[in-house]
Amino acid sequence: MDFVFHLAAATAAPSFKKMLKINCEATENLLKVCVEQEKKPVFVYVSSLAATGPSTPERPHEELDKCAPVSWYGKSKLFSETILRTYADRLPITVIRPPMLFGPFDHEVRRWLTAIQKSGIFFIPFLRNFRFSLAHAEDVSSLLLLAAEKGERLPLMESDEAAEIFQILKTNPDRKLQTGILAAEAGKGIYFVSQPETFTYVGLGKLFGKALGRKFTLILPLSPLLMHPACFLMECVSKLTGTPCTLSKDKLREINAGSWSCTADKARKQLGFENLHSLEEQCESTVEWMKNDQKKGQKK
Repeated sequence: MDFVFHLAAATAAPSFKKMLKINCEATENLLKVCVEQEKKPVFVYVSSLAATGPSTPERPHEELDKCAPVSWYGKSKLFSETILRTYADRLPITVIRPPMLFGPFDHEVRRWLTAIQKSGIFFIPFLRNFRFSLAHAEDVSSLLLLAAEKGERLPLMESDEAAEIFQILKTNPDRKLQTGILAAEAGKGIYFVSQPETFTYVGLGKLFGKALGRKFTLILPLSPLLMHPACFLMECVSKLTGTPCTLSKDKLREINAGSWSCTADKARKQLGFENLHSLEEQCESTVEWMKNDQKKGQKK
């Protein structure tokens, strides 16, 4: 076994404690198995831009930026990255941080596409000029292989320093970190992956509408007066059923935090990473997959 690619994670959970158990304990269990191997595999971990926190509209995040996650998911990913660094003397480890993912079998973006397909309407949370990066699954897969073969490896973090970060992340999980956590030695062993372009929510709606063949897509912002009660109701259902909800106060905090953009320049320069297709082509192929899947469902 030469490489281990760890992609599994929960993006939502009924509580922060449950989120840490799913995303962090499972990661450490896998690390322990890898350490026990006679031949130590390269461990490539798929984290998230959420671990870094929001960017600004003017400047996408780079790997050397401080981390200030705002959501349970983002904090759990940074928590896991910190665990990884405590194993860096026993395993060669590299971290990939994608932004918003899309592509075949991604059901989050599929819900957006289906809504536009059926109604011609794209509902957005606001009209502010926040900007977002996108990464297609094929580009993430490409970078995973490049990182495994010739990527930088994470530097070691001593256990006492890691313990301080764990405590910071566990304290007030419902609030954004007031002071960002420094990246590992100028972001060593970490790579962002994205398309070069960034979009506003309005731009995303137009992009998806065009891929669906629509000449016009109506962009409608939702009122906060509707979103907050919706979050409350979905959280109540989540607590009663013990299942995660896709829209919660935690998710709303992430949505309203600012821009979510990053640059893959480091991966391009160091590893020769290139996007396999243009963003428009990737959106069109995702729409084609969705339509084919809908036809299969109709036949059943």
